[in-house]
Amino acid sequence: MQNFVVIALFLGLGALSRRLFTLPEKAPIYTNHFVINVALPAVILLKLPQLPLNKSILLPTLAPWFIALVSLGTVLLLARRLQWSRDIAGALVMLVLYGNTSYFGFPMVRAFFGDAGMPYAIMFDQLGNFIMLATCAPIVIARFSASDKPLSALGIVKRIFSFPPFFALLAALALNGAIY
Repeated sequence: MQNFVVIALFLGLGALSRRLFTLPEKAPIYTNHFVINVALPAVILLKLPQLPLNKSILLPTLAPWFIALVSLGTVLLLARRLQWSRDIAGALVMLVLYGNTSYFGFPMVRAFFGDAGMPYAIMFDQLGNFIMLATCAPIVIARFSASDKPLSALGIVKRIFSFPPFFALLAALALNGAIY
């Protein structure tokens, strides 16, 4: 319960500060850069080495892929049945399949499961949601948009390996003994 109070308190402080203070226009960009380049890799390096490397990591790693397949099938079925345009179907695929599982998911996992749940949330986020977002989202965008911009496997690989939390994931797994 205490964790939910803290989450609610920070949401309230954020809403209050938005009304009372005028932040610089680029504040969200700087905040996102800090979270992606510093905070998220730090959480991964702190929490993931605590994870026992056994079959218990399979569910949080494979669950986002299964959920995405079921969600994709559902959206495509509804799109066909309700005769949605390609733009609408593509936008819904992107919205339904790719949630923000670190920004909002980590505080909720910590509130529900405590620190013990964080390594599993990291596996869900990084090996599930992030890899899916980096590899499948460009395919979805290319399939449903009017753009003729070609996909590049090299571009997708560069996107994955230039994401600081992914480097932190590899380092944390190495610290855990998984990459030897």
